[in-house]
Amino acid sequence: TTAIDLDNPVTWNTGDFSVQKVISGDGASLVDADAEFTVDYTYEVPSDLNIVPGSGSGTLTVKADGTVVDGPKLPYGTTVSLTEQEPAAVAGGTWTGSSFDRQTFTIGDQATTAVTLTNTIERDLGSVTITKAVTGSGADLVDDDTLFTVDYAYPAGAGF
Repeated sequence: TTAIDLDNPVTWNTGDFSVQKVISGDGASLVDADAEFTVDYTYEVPSDLNIVPGSGSGTLTVKADGTVVDGPKLPYGTTVSLTEQEPAAVAGGTWTGSSFDRQTFTIGDQATTAVTLTNTIERDLGSVTITKAVTGSGADLVDDDTLFTVDYAYPAGAGF
């Protein structure tokens, strides 16, 4: 009789995901290309894989310049959910919304699920109010419906 020692390791097929940031809106030029955004992810491994722990979470940091950031390798069939932390304030603009093109998805077999996260920022608009007050001894000589011309100027460029 000959004894045979057989080692038959089991490996799971895996896949992963990636996240890319897109900045849109008329205030997009106000956002620095190096600005960082935090994306949190949670995942749930299929119960039939008997992996302990069967769930987990993590964080990715993505930049406004659109650089693709890879998430971890996860077992095929794992369900992943993404959320974004509140972006930092930007001078001269207001964040008006964000959306993932895929917020919850299932990891494919040896495939990368590409996710785009779009944040919209709009320029803060200012206003100018001009009020004319006629005073002095000759004030009564000016009709109430007299029009006055006001010239104004402002610097050109981003934020104006």
